Amino acid sequence: MLKVVKRTTVYLDEVDNSKGYVMKGFKGDFITARQVDGKYIWVRLTPGKTTKPVHKYDTVQDAIEDKLNNGYEVYQFTEAELR
Repeated sequence: MLKVVKRTTVYLDEVDNSKGYVMKGFKGDFITARQVDGKYIWVRLTPGKTTKPVHKYDTVQDAIEDKLNNGYEVYQFTEAELR
């Protein structure tokens, strides 16, 4: 018998390109983005200063795993509303 629960987490192996991901960092909020060469980067959402990407990742899973390993929280979203 299996227990039924409401899950509020996404496992790393379930991450795909059809959704967006946001990271709450010390220097602001960042979302995943894809460069023209196909690499994934984290882009700052909060205004104030623009920076060049420090790290490039081959897959979105690699980008998220790096941030999780460094203690950051990452959230998945399917649509965003800007006000």
